[in-house]
Amino acid sequence: LPENYFETVEDNVIAALKTENLQNKINTKVFTTPENYFDSIEDIVLAKLKAEAIQEKNSGIPKNYFDTLEDKVIGKVKKEPKVISLKKGFSKFIAPIAIAASLLLIFTLTNNQKPVTFESIAASDIENWIDNGNIDIDALNIVSMYPDIELNDDIYTSTISDEEVIDYLNTEDLDLIIYEN
Repeated sequence: LPENYFETVEDNVIAALKTENLQNKINTKVFTTPENYFDSIEDIVLAKLKAEAIQEKNSGIPKNYFDTLEDKVIGKVKKEPKVISLKKGFSKFIAPIAIAASLLLIFTLTNNQKPVTFESIAASDIENWIDNGNIDIDALNIVSMYPDIELNDDIYTSTISDEEVIDYLNTEDLDLIIYEN
């Protein structure tokens, strides 16, 4: 027997077995893939990449995050709000409407004017104008309107007090006074 035969026999047997197994694998189809492997490989790879990306994003707080957080918050809070001028909106929308309304008013008033006649005015309106002092009627106006009536100037030149008028009206029959005049 060769020297150190028993010491190396174990290693030699294992090496021979491995060589024989390797020879068998080479002769058979070594490079085969499972069925539908390439149909689902893309989904598997993308799922693993997404899982790794999520783990990297959520792995922790960035360095110096709390050192700069206060400055970022104050910067956002101190931003002045955007001011919208109401003058621009007012002139942009209200001015054309006002112009259109005034043109409509002008055309409405100028197109529908009917001539005012004495017959179209109600007698009560005329009485109200006289009672309110809007129309002054004096002797000259009455003479010019009714030329066939003769007026005595003494009546208009003399002054009668309010007490004399009240006494006269209280003593006389009003129906008779109205009938005479």
